[in-house]
Order: sequence, then C-alpha cells, then structure tokens
Amino acid sequence: MSEEFAYRIMAYSTMTYCDKDVVENVSGFALPSGMKLLPGEFSVAAWNSVNDFLYYIAVNPKQKGIIVSFRGSVSRNDWIADMQSWFAPVDTKLFPGAPANSKVRQGIQDLTGKLVNDPKNGLLVELDKLTAKYPDFQLVFVGHSLGGGVAVTSFLGVKLARPKWNMRAAYPIGGPIVGNALFSDWLSTTVGPKRIMRIVSSDDIVPYTSDNTWKKDVKPEDLIRQSNESPVIYYTKPYAPGPPQICTGPHDKKCDTFTCTSRHWEHHSWYGGFWMGERYCLMSKVPQVRGI
Repeated sequence: MSEEFAYRIMAYSTMTYCDKDVVENVSGFALPSGMKLLPGEFSVAAWNSVNDFLYYIAVNPKQKGIIVSFRGSVSRNDWIADMQSWFAPVDTKLFPGAPANSKVRQGIQDLTGKLVNDPKNGLLVELDKLTAKYPDFQLVFVGHSLGGGVAVTSFLGVKLARPKWNMRAAYPIGGPIVGNALFSDWLSTTVGPKRIMRIVSSDDIVPYTSDNTWKKDVKPEDLIRQSNESPVIYYTKPYAPGPPQICTGPHDKKCDTFTCTSRHWEHHSWYGGFWMGERYCLMSKVPQVRGI
C-alpha cells in the first residue's frame, strides 16, 4: 500500500464527521500549490443514517471505486453500541456459515444487521443500484473507531449476501475487535486474503480492547483477538507524516509493543500526521486559487 493511498482512505473516512454539503465541496478541491486533496473527483451517491449511525457512499470514476464510509461515535445511539461491548452468539442469518461457537461484539453485530438490511436506507438497497450502474467498479469499505468495526462486519455481510460483487477491501481505522478468534479468522478467510487491512496508530488502545491473548488456559471459543490473517498498516509516529509499516498481523513484532499499561486514547485520532475529525473538512472553505 502506498502512502498516498493510505491517506486517501483516511480522507474518505474522516469526512463522515462533516456535513454533506461540506463533503461535496471537498471533491476535486485544489490547493494553491496545485495539489489536490487526496480523494480526487468524486460524487456523494448516498448520505444515510440508520438508527442515528451515519454512513455515506462516494463514487470516484477515475479510481473506479465505490467507497462506503462509516462514522465513528457521535450520537447517543453510537455510544450505546460502543458500550454493548460483550461478545454474543453469532447471528447466523446475517453471517451464514460462521463456525459453531463464533461470537460477535453485540453492539456492532446489531448495528451491522440494521445497516445491511434496512429496507429504505440500507447498504444492499443503495449498492444494488450503484453496482448495476457501475458494474466494473470496486467496492471499498472504510471507517474510524466504531465505524471501523462496522466497516469490517458490513463488508462481510454484504459479501455473503452478494458474493459476485467486486469487493476490494475493508480498511478499519482504529477499529475494535469485532469477534472472538473463531469468528475473526473465519471472517478473514471468507472475504479473502488481504481484504481486511487494519490501520493502527502507535499506542492506540482501541484495536486491542478485549484482547485476552495474554491470559493462560483460555478456551478456543473464549479467545478474543484480531484475526492473525489480517495485515496491519501501522503508524509508529502519529503526529508526523511518513509511510507506515506493513505487518503480517496484530502481534507482528515490528508493530506490536503491547503491554497492559502502554496503550491509551491519545493516538486514537492521529495517523501519520493525519487527524481523523472535522478539521479536514475545513479545507473546503479555503478560497481556491486557479491557474497556479
């Protein structure tokens, strides 16, 4: 993954924290230097809220991409979903074929079911129309924090419901663990190799919450961790621009310095000098300078 592509993914994700009209103004916005904001030219094909949880869909013809972006926690219902952090039996209607004893984070599983299947503003309703209109475009799912977890499970839910679609990858940014080890590994195998590419910032605690691999004598069905099959895009310097390290999994020694006391919230919104939040969208309000 190139440095530019990683920043582009983060740009699509951070715009969920902004108003729709601001996001539309970001498309193709030119800086005085002649550089463009990383998403390039795109249109907002859908801007929906399901149970107060916001997602939007952008279409980028040049990149031949349909990008589905999920917001992190903002509303009261978002925080309720965050707090429902226990791991419940898998919903086999939403995730058919999941192994016995699979468990999924309750709040994320409930939210995913509503997002995928909502008859008015659901993902399948919107994407059925867009994939028919752009059959050769790839689908990319992105999200930050809670939205990162939902991006992963929604990517799986849509993949299972529409197996013939051109699903490129999901990029959870600072996303939590979505299921126990049985479910996490099955998820990665089901969607395909390198289809879940996790973006992690230095000592961010969120991607490691609930991880119990440090415990001894844990039953296989009770083991909680990220998938060992999912590569990690790891930013060692949250405040400074620069390329990330690419690691093979959550416990690759190049990227993991986990101890119970070393993780915190400070870096949850910083990734290689990029802030995940509304600041990015202020760029669209800067007067444009043409011909420079």
